[in-house]
Amino acid sequence: ARGQTAQDTCRVKLGVLPRDGVYSGRFRGIGKSSKDKSGTSTSGMMTLQVRGSRVTGRVGGSYGGDPFTGTVAGSIDAQGNLNCTLNGQFSSEGGFSFTGWIRGRVANQVGKGTFGAANSWDTPTGSWEVSWKSP
Repeated sequence: ARGQTAQDTCRVKLGVLPRDGVYSGRFRGIGKSSKDKSGTSTSGMMTLQVRGSRVTGRVGGSYGGDPFTGTVAGSIDAQGNLNCTLNGQFSSEGGFSFTGWIRGRVANQVGKGTFGAANSWDTPTGSWEVSWKSP
C-alpha cells in the first residue's frame, strides 16, 4: 500500500501488528479502598474483539467473592496500543455499578496491560493478558 515501507509489510505478514479477531484471557488485581486496609482481590476472565481500530469486549469475575460482569469499548492504533473504557455491574444484591479503563498493547497475537476501576467503595487496579483465539 502507498506510504507503507517494506518493514511495515513484513510486520503485518509476521503478525507483529494487531490482528483482527477474538482475544481471551485473564485479569487480576487488588483494591485500594480506605475502608479495607488489606486490599480486596479481584480476578476473572476477559474477551476482547478487535476489528480494525475498534475494540469491544466483556469481562466477568469476582471482587472479594462478589460476582460482576462488564463491557469493554474503545480503540486500538496501528502500533497495537489499546485504550478502552470499562462499565460493569455486580450481580449481588443492590447491583452496584462501576466504571474504569483498560490500557495496554497487542502484538504477536498477545495482549497485555493494566486496568483500573472505581465506584463509591473501592478503586481496584491490576493487570491483564489475552491471546488470539479466532478471526
